[in-house]
Amino acid sequence: VVEGDPRVPSPQSVELHMALKKLGVPTELFIYPGNTHGIPDARNRLLKSTAEMMWMDYYVRGSGRRFAWQDVLRTLEAETAAAVETETR
Repeated sequence: VVEGDPRVPSPQSVELHMALKKLGVPTELFIYPGNTHGIPDARNRLLKSTAEMMWMDYYVRGSGRRFAWQDVLRTLEAETAAAVETETR
């Protein structure tokens, strides 16, 4: 869900997520920055697609692994460090 989406208010998504969690239903909620209906940033759209595919593999197909933010953060840190190193050469 996009944080400032005028058509689908993010508080409704948060409320649904919390209710599902309380019932023990596997749920994950991703809130992306922006104020449009739809995810404006290409990197966030890719992240959303990846997370959705991993969710389907894990919960529907019973294979693969759950999406892990730690993997994304490690990748971003490595890419940022590589970019900084390239710029300082």
